[in-house]
Amino acid sequence: MASVQSEYETRRDLIDVMLNADQINFMRTIETVFSKKHHIEYSDLLELPFTNIAANPPQLLPKNDLDELLNMCKTLEVEVFGHA
Repeated sequence: MASVQSEYETRRDLIDVMLNADQINFMRTIETVFSKKHHIEYSDLLELPFTNIAANPPQLLPKNDLDELLNMCKTLEVEVFGHA
């Protein structure tokens, strides 16, 4: 569990340096929604609060990065919260 969280924190620090303001807001919104729901899916990204950031929020990140981020959330969901 600690290694996944550590990897997440390292990536988050790097991401903050490389992204524009909308992308950072999108990433932080993913983090907020996931921490409250303990679950997130691609379809969630097409609803509020994500649509407050952009008309088509998933287009803010390259598909492979978005897929990696959602997979990381799934891993955390299992390892930290104990459900899939």
